[in-house]
Amino acid sequence: MASKPDHGDETYRGSGRLAGKAAVITGADSGIGRAVAIAFAREGADVLIYYLVEHDDARDTAKYVEAEGRKAILVPGDLADLTTCEAVVRTAVERFGRIDVLVNNAAYQMTHETVAEITDEEWTRTFDINIHAMFRLVKAALPNLPQGAAIINWG
Repeated sequence: MASKPDHGDETYRGSGRLAGKAAVITGADSGIGRAVAIAFAREGADVLIYYLVEHDDARDTAKYVEAEGRKAILVPGDLADLTTCEAVVRTAVERFGRIDVLVNNAAYQMTHETVAEITDEEWTRTFDINIHAMFRLVKAALPNLPQGAAIINWG
């Protein structure tokens, strides 16, 4: 990016609203996902950071979470794959013991001048990430969500 985005890393101040909670945030390596991870950590939550392949970006997000004294778990993979969705949830439950907040933020997006430029493969990929993965993550997480847990579908 030409200018550094504001992820709240310099401006947001937490107040402990998520103290002791565990969150799963998809697409947490950059953009809105990173901002949510930082905010949640500053509110007191441990955070599982799911990302596709941006290892350096994900490690940067983890540094912000850990700087708040919270746990950061990095999980890469492709959410178009059902087993990845299940592994994200399984990892969070194994490491945190539960999931209090699931944030479905990961999305696939491309820019085109016309609809004719969109291939069938790209159309399918868009639905695999933006719709199917969200459903699969919610379905996998539901048995592990305690009373009062939250699911946030963004995108």
